[in-house]
Amino acid sequence: MAQENVEDEGMNGRMVGLAGLSLGTLSAGVLISTLVGQVGVAQGCSEFWVNPQTGARECQDCSNFWVNPQTGAHECLDGLSSPSRIGPTLSSQDLDNAALRAISQRTGRPVRDLELANSTSVEASNVRDFKVIDLQGNLYGVALSASGQEVSAESLEAATLARASDPANKIHPTVAIQLAQASSTQGIRSIVWFRGPQTLPQRPTNRPEQMSAEQLTTLQNQVNSARAAAVAPFVQRGLSQVAAVGATQVSGDPYEPVVYATLTPAQIRQLAQSPDVLEISEDSVKTPAGDIARQVVRAHVVHSRGITGNNVRVGVIEVGGRMNTSNPFLSGVVQDTANVCSTFDNHASGVVGIIRSRKTTAPSLLGMAYNSTVRVGGSCQGFDSQLFSRSTAAVDWGARALNLSFGGDSRRRLDGADRFYDSLVRTRRVTVVAAAGNSGRENGNVGSPGLGYNVLTVGAFDDRNTVATGDDVMAPYSSFRNPISTANDRIKPEVVAPGTNIISTRNASPWTGNIGSGTSYAAPVVTGIAALLMQRNDTFRSWPEATKAVIMATAVQNLEGAARLSDRDGAGGVNAERADNVARRVSGVGDWGAVSYTCSTPSPLVGTSPSLVAGRRYRGVIVWSVDPNWSGYLDLPNADLDLVIRQPNGTFVARSASYDNAYEIVDFTAPVSGTYRVQIIKHRCSSSPQYLGWAWHRVN
Repeated sequence: MAQENVEDEGMNGRMVGLAGLSLGTLSAGVLISTLVGQVGVAQGCSEFWVNPQTGARECQDCSNFWVNPQTGAHECLDGLSSPSRIGPTLSSQDLDNAALRAISQRTGRPVRDLELANSTSVEASNVRDFKVIDLQGNLYGVALSASGQEVSAESLEAATLARASDPANKIHPTVAIQLAQASSTQGIRSIVWFRGPQTLPQRPTNRPEQMSAEQLTTLQNQVNSARAAAVAPFVQRGLSQVAAVGATQVSGDPYEPVVYATLTPAQIRQLAQSPDVLEISEDSVKTPAGDIARQVVRAHVVHSRGITGNNVRVGVIEVGGRMNTSNPFLSGVVQDTANVCSTFDNHASGVVGIIRSRKTTAPSLLGMAYNSTVRVGGSCQGFDSQLFSRSTAAVDWGARALNLSFGGDSRRRLDGADRFYDSLVRTRRVTVVAAAGNSGRENGNVGSPGLGYNVLTVGAFDDRNTVATGDDVMAPYSSFRNPISTANDRIKPEVVAPGTNIISTRNASPWTGNIGSGTSYAAPVVTGIAALLMQRNDTFRSWPEATKAVIMATAVQNLEGAARLSDRDGAGGVNAERADNVARRVSGVGDWGAVSYTCSTPSPLVGTSPSLVAGRRYRGVIVWSVDPNWSGYLDLPNADLDLVIRQPNGTFVARSASYDNAYEIVDFTAPVSGTYRVQIIKHRCSSSPQYLGWAWHRVN
């Protein structure tokens, strides 16, 4: 490969530039110093290089070039941290720059307009996966080896599958521990997961909440039958394999490709060799998580301070909507009878109980805000219009928080329900909490009305029935795919809460029991925390933006991804104790505020000036109201505000600058002690937000 000679009058005739060298004589990664006769010099320019994106020769004062092993092109090294580090293994900074250049080459956007949004090491490899964001908020991905070679997504997936097929990796760590300790004849109660059907029953095209109760029942029966039929041959095959190794106490699951059995260590190792087996885990003894959730989110600490939701009214809006008010642990709950079903619904009673259960004989089953006053209602058939009507009635009754443990798949597009509840937040100053949805194992779409800008959307995690948080994991069913927007950078849900294997109130004696799992049961945990804040300070009753800011600022339990903000857990797992500490403005721990904000508000606006301590981790959040009547509502919010934290010397230490969220969040460690400035910067203001809440919190 060679390129034409370069005319350069300044060098007395023809000059062969770097692009004219024979690459066959240069090994990948060789450094080429700036030497007369090897580096071309153009008129008015001391040096030039050949841009590998365009092939053009560009003026570039550059002390060193190298030969890119991916493209064979000569590139300037001045943008890298140290030319001496280029070679088989790049430094971390050089690898970051290589990722930016790769995306620049792919998209045609200059490197200066790109920024690393996040990166992660790929398990058991020397590959690093990058997410790169451009000035418009578009996200791009690239994976690079340690030497800067681009790695395809297909090869990464193949490596992941290869690791998963390793028999040692199929055995869950808790089982592996038992294998090391058990005798050769000891039986271990095990769950063996086999490969199952690749397709799921087809979903209906019409939204569930637009169907009658009878249609929903018929549909669910059809789904159940189809799932059982699809799984049956896989379960039968698994039963045969487990029986063949001599296992005892063998049974199959009707809806999952799972076999339960008691296995010896040798039998476990033998089954792990089967290509049909995905995992062997322990059939461990567990208790439902309802008696733990209150402690996991630290609500019991807030209760001990006398904050129990007293005199706060909460509306629970349900599909179905009727519960048994004779439940002794739910005495005093107001039943809205309009549009609800004639039969009791355990979903409704369970949601209400998470907020308000008064089972004082078992304090672990007390609700999150057990002294609040709750009104429950909704729609038997799930029509939007009826749900809206009963929501309005609840707010008219005095509800300052609404719990919406229902939803529908609007294909990630905002619809009438999102707009309605966004307006309710903005115009009637009520905090609206919605479940994210349970499609995490399917299309992952967050449901409506959880797509709303002003709504606080909640996903679910599994607390493993332990108070300690180290073993908590995201619930695989929790929806996470974000709303579609202009820049496609919105993040929903904003927070997560316990939602797996929950004990709560039911409609018949003994009046409590396991009500199952779902984001429906995570949402009322957060609604209850909102009620606690409202008792702590009445301002939260009329400033939902501040309520949301405090809950997000203190949701610091990281379940997955980046600690600041990530797809599945948003800002993180909620913590009632931390939220209460910020609400009562414990010195040095946190603060919050609420202000009017219009397009004429000065920018930057200093929201607050906290005194921070070097080495401590802090989080800051701003939340503003979105106008659902603005013409661009379906695509982006009416205002784009950014958040910048400046340290005492005036330089910025953290920033959050999304395009389509109605909030910004920073998470950082203070480099020095002193007075910091929390600045709100107006990037775009098409119409006034009107209301803005902020909060900051010391994490450690």
